[in-house]
Amino acid sequence: MADSDQEETIHARKQRLSLVPRAIRCDRSYPCANCRSLGIACQRPGDSPASRPKPDRMPQLQQHIQQLEERLRVVEETLHSRTSPRAPPEPRAHSESRADTVAVYEGSSSFANQSIEATEAFQKATYSDDTANGSTLDASFRHLQDLLRPSTTFNDYRFSRNARPQPVPHMTLLPAELILAILRKVKGNEPLQPPVFLSSYVLNDVDWVERLCQKVYFPTEPVSLGELTSMHGILYIFLREFILLKNPLGDAFDLKLHVETCQNNFNLGIETYELLVVPSFENIFSLTLGGIKAQDEGNPCLCSTMFGAAARNLQMLGYHREVMYQNTHAGNAENRRRLFWTVYTFERNVSLLMGRASCLQDIEIDTRYPEVSSNPSVRPWDESFIMGIRMARLQGQIYSQLYSTAAVAIDPAGRSQHVRNLATDLHQWHSELKQIDGTQVNYPQIYQLSRKTWDILYYSSLTSTLRASSTSGFGSEITSDCFKAARLALQGHLDCMPAYDESGFLSSVEYANWVLVSSSFTPFLVIFLHAASATSWEDLELLDQVVSSLERIQSVSRACERLYQICATFARLARGLMQTHTSHFGTYTDGDDTLRFFNGAGQMSTFDPESIQGVFGTETLDYLTAAEADDMTSILGNWASGQPLAMDLFGLSE
Repeated sequence: MADSDQEETIHARKQRLSLVPRAIRCDRSYPCANCRSLGIACQRPGDSPASRPKPDRMPQLQQHIQQLEERLRVVEETLHSRTSPRAPPEPRAHSESRADTVAVYEGSSSFANQSIEATEAFQKATYSDDTANGSTLDASFRHLQDLLRPSTTFNDYRFSRNARPQPVPHMTLLPAELILAILRKVKGNEPLQPPVFLSSYVLNDVDWVERLCQKVYFPTEPVSLGELTSMHGILYIFLREFILLKNPLGDAFDLKLHVETCQNNFNLGIETYELLVVPSFENIFSLTLGGIKAQDEGNPCLCSTMFGAAARNLQMLGYHREVMYQNTHAGNAENRRRLFWTVYTFERNVSLLMGRASCLQDIEIDTRYPEVSSNPSVRPWDESFIMGIRMARLQGQIYSQLYSTAAVAIDPAGRSQHVRNLATDLHQWHSELKQIDGTQVNYPQIYQLSRKTWDILYYSSLTSTLRASSTSGFGSEITSDCFKAARLALQGHLDCMPAYDESGFLSSVEYANWVLVSSSFTPFLVIFLHAASATSWEDLELLDQVVSSLERIQSVSRACERLYQICATFARLARGLMQTHTSHFGTYTDGDDTLRFFNGAGQMSTFDPESIQGVFGTETLDYLTAAEADDMTSILGNWASGQPLAMDLFGLSE
């Protein structure tokens, strides 16, 4: 009870709390309510600041403005440098720790693919038996399949993995204004036609060209060597075409100077180890442009090297198999198809010319042909591309069925059947080529010139096919059909060369490198044999005309010079044999216009070395030197046995 008596009452507590001073809201009067309550002196709000001098903020503002102006000046200079020809932007190179992963293709017989198939079969069987641990097993199967799928990195293409990769070569870029002007023209923003280069074959995707230029000139990530080289290769072709066609762009820019820059940059890239061995779309595209450039310069050996490397890298990426296109964007898939079939076409042609098997065999290929445009100005070019692919396929068959080591061992009856079948296929091809409607095609003059070159390719290939029966045993002969095809091929040369000169933008130089050097030498030899054996002065006149045309272009390249020397020597030899009435080649029958090289079983072939030396008797030494006679003996012997003429024509044995 004592404690309860001592407790504070409610009334007492209220009285005590009322004596505690409380915060009073300021009423902003003078003196304010708070100061009056506390009994203290009140100070005016403006008294304290007034007692101190105000800081002068003008210098601070001026300094801030100067900083903004300086930052603006830096931004303006940066933007100006992106478009100034004096200071083009520098591309960023790959870092030294580059580890880009490339998915490579392996066929169904590889260990990886067979393991994946076995894993998938086991996975299905496991799920059908027990689904309790399905999620765990599924993760394990996916991990195993990821391990089995083949892929490579840049280090897989180098011997020393500790050595640092070579840096991207320094390249001086073209002015950005020129790049923008080129893109406007090729994208069709101006009333001029797009470049011929984009009409068909390796590339027709203008958007890809634009993206490539953007990646180099405005990089957001390191630029690869393949991208740099591809871009300069494309620009090199564009600018050369603009110069040849006298494009108005040449009035605003020094195109010849920029062509040289592009060529130097392209050469820097294409002559590196990475471009040759690392498979990627851009690297293969660069190699393809390198092969085209080598042919344009009349260098068939380098052309063969470039396309051979491109073909092997295409196989590494699986571009020859349709299954590799299933999960690819439509635009990228079409670009890959065009790249593959372009390499296929060129590589097949140069392989037959060099007398060796192609790297790309038809038994491995199931990739669809490129799409054909519905645009009537472009469709004829696309249809011609398809016809070029089909001709390349026939050229591969000509070698494999008639000139390969296995083909030479086939009995004469079997070879004759192959000859007839291939000749029929060539006739069908030529008939379908003529059915292409080119009435609305863009660049009609160039298109018509291409028809003449197609005719030369057709008759040269037909001659090589029909004369194949002369390279095997008893009963070998050259028939009248072969002589006719050879004459048409040589006459096609005589018609085509002046057409190039008269076009106004192409010349016999382009004809020499793109048509003459890449065509078979067989028609000239066939007519030489007919002239000497049948004493045909008409054929001799045809040979002399061809030699005269070759004389005009012998300085274009080493290959042209060598071709002229050989043809001129054969023409002199034919004249000497006809004038001296010395031994002829084989037995010529005027009735059926056929030249037979074996008269009976056991007789020596006319093209054996001893027999050829007998033809080149003492009378012919007035027309040939001893060295030339030996050279002609070697050429005829190799040609008759089906060996590659390139060793003789292009001086590869020297």
